Amino acid sequence: MVKVELSYNPYLLETKITFNGQEPRINSLVEKYQQETLQNWVRRIPSIFYDEMNGYDFELEFSGTKLEYEDLEVALADAGVTSNMVRLFHKNELDCRLSKTEKIDELLKWFEENPNRKFDFTAFKEENKELFEGDYVCVLLNGPSGAHELTVKYEVSIENIDDVCELEKTSLFHTPIIFWIDENTLPKLKRNLKYFFNRKDVQHNQMFFLILSPLNVASIERTIKDLGIEKPQLITEVDSAGVKRYLETYPVTDYIYDALKLLQEQEKQISNVLEKENEESMISNREIHTQIDLLEDVIKRLKEALGLFVNRDNIDVSTEMHITKATFLNSIQSWKNKKTKINKEYEAKNLAQDLDNQLQKLYQEFCRRIDAIFNDMQVAVESEYKSWYEGARYGAGFMPSISCVKNNSYKYLPMISSQLLDMKEEKYVTPKEDLFGLFFKSSSDKEVEQVLEITFDCQEWRDYAISIAEPIALEIIQENDMILKTYIIELADQYKLQLEELIKERTSVKETVSAQLSDDEQKLQEDNDWLVGFQDQLRVIERG
Repeated sequence: MVKVELSYNPYLLETKITFNGQEPRINSLVEKYQQETLQNWVRRIPSIFYDEMNGYDFELEFSGTKLEYEDLEVALADAGVTSNMVRLFHKNELDCRLSKTEKIDELLKWFEENPNRKFDFTAFKEENKELFEGDYVCVLLNGPSGAHELTVKYEVSIENIDDVCELEKTSLFHTPIIFWIDENTLPKLKRNLKYFFNRKDVQHNQMFFLILSPLNVASIERTIKDLGIEKPQLITEVDSAGVKRYLETYPVTDYIYDALKLLQEQEKQISNVLEKENEESMISNREIHTQIDLLEDVIKRLKEALGLFVNRDNIDVSTEMHITKATFLNSIQSWKNKKTKINKEYEAKNLAQDLDNQLQKLYQEFCRRIDAIFNDMQVAVESEYKSWYEGARYGAGFMPSISCVKNNSYKYLPMISSQLLDMKEEKYVTPKEDLFGLFFKSSSDKEVEQVLEITFDCQEWRDYAISIAEPIALEIIQENDMILKTYIIELADQYKLQLEELIKERTSVKETVSAQLSDDEQKLQEDNDWLVGFQDQLRVIERG
């Protein structure tokens, strides 16, 4: 199966793309957008990927947040790309913006509760007070006096502006702007829009239009389009989903990105200082430091293994199973596909039994294929998880105490031959004359008696067989998907618990060894441990 892999981390502004495992070709259009936010080019992705892959019919595996995944879904749908043309799968899900901001808050609290002589947190916080304590801003232009709120889990300040001149000295970069449009403010619309068009820090996607009755919404929308906004964002209230989504996508993401940059700088500075001090300390207590280094190396490997389980990819089981289902149903549809109707009852009985037998045979093959896919995926995941754990090169001999309990007895597929034979059309018709009768029929001949004609529609039979088989096949897929995913989660959890226990045990041993150092060296070791705690939390914010 041909595959595109798209990975996007909005918190680090990091985009990675491969086409069938290969980097984009030189001068690819992709290169132009890899340093930009996904939202700036997401609507171009269907056409760009079409060109790169010489058409559709490929898998698109996306790694990133749910928000960007939804943007990608919309872009494909708007371009008329169906799930049969591009099979989109959310391979790895990054934590959402809210989770990241909460983890930044937790890290700041950790700094406060765990002071370190190498880091002046009070000065750091004061210097960056505007970043860490400032509100997000939303501009309401020409709105009525009174309180307006956005029901989000962030501190958002709605600033009611009467005239655009008030914004002259204000940065509007990634600030949502809501136009309050009623009978009194409508005459200002053209002038206000031109003002924002002339500002370099305002884009069309950050402007929202709240049009009040009795104004003609359609007419005003056309006016906005004529003035230069191709797709005006119309809302019915300040507290709208569109404004909230913009806040998440842009200002909140900016905050996380900027906070990470600052924290990364601090981590680098402290690391450089401690590196020099550690080199000097090694000279006087080489033996103890060697023990500590060995322990830290083990702990590091254990943490890396733990990270693989924590940040593991979602498992796509159902895609291959659904392909198997499609093959199963297509085979039913292909039964006697050159035959349209059956007019003889004895022939209908034989063919009904033939379709019944064929359906059972195809169903058994479908079930065998589903079992094979399940087993292959189970073995592959078990092997991968084992290699992750063994990659830590510590704690050999661990065997997860969990087994995959799979239902190998599938739902019975009913016989349908009797139902098929009931699906018939009966009508009385005049028998057709043979050639002799047509030439020698006399005017005195009696009217020919009508006879009963029975017709069986083969396509109707195929459709009925599919209607019986498809829900049962879908139920089997859903059941197997749920069982395997549950098993994989529980298996990963057991490895995680084991690794966490080993990290705890090795950390305890390290503390015992560190106690043999002098007071000054113990303080240095405490600094190192503090830095590791800082780094661990920072990595979670970056890529968790």
